[in-house]
Amino acid sequence: MSLLKIKNICYLEPGDSIFKKKNRKTILSNISFEVIKGEIIAIVGESGAGKSTLAKIIAGILEPDEGVIMKRNAQVINKSRFFFRIVLS
Repeated sequence: MSLLKIKNICYLEPGDSIFKKKNRKTILSNISFEVIKGEIIAIVGESGAGKSTLAKIIAGILEPDEGVIMKRNAQVINKSRFFFRIVLS
């Protein structure tokens, strides 16, 4: 059973305003992985590599610019629906 599936997650640095959406720095680009029940994973990388940003996206604190997050085979549409999609066992 897949507990978490991340497909092609991309995240760009937020712009200062609606006028500064161009030339945003890429924080995460095409991140994909799957966590199966019973697996233990680690996300490692250098300082500033985007580990905390990825964790915030998985937690629903940030929304990715592209990609799909599925938790227990239910697609998470956006952070406002995140808490309604989790099924605790």
